[in-house]
Amino acid sequence: MYNLFKRSGAQTWEIKLLKNVIGQLPKEFKILEEQIDAGLLKGVVIGSANYVAFSHHAKVFSQFQTRDQKDYKITGVRVFDKKSKSQLLYTFYVSSGIIKGYSVKGADKYLLDIESADVSWFIQLFKEKEVEKGK
Repeated sequence: MYNLFKRSGAQTWEIKLLKNVIGQLPKEFKILEEQIDAGLLKGVVIGSANYVAFSHHAKVFSQFQTRDQKDYKITGVRVFDKKSKSQLLYTFYVSSGIIKGYSVKGADKYLLDIESADVSWFIQLFKEKEVEKGK
């Protein structure tokens, strides 16, 4: 059984970290920061495998959604964890042009130094289309 729960809002450190990471990426990703500034992120749903999904404000969502854009993730971002004193892998996910969520891998419980994000090894990975069965 999945251990899912919803928070009323994204925490300040989550938003600051996301903006810090996006701000270091090439300018083609600037639209993602504009989404955050416009108030897109409403709340979060915490699920399995260290994944945190964002819920969105509907009006802002409709302004930025681009259904024809391929889904992708930005991974390879390193963030220092004050608890384990090590670098953890930070990944965020984009679907239809909208920030959908993030994951942190390398420790179950962490206290991230949001100013330490290192995007020098980032990579954009596109989700492959699922092939329909029988075609």
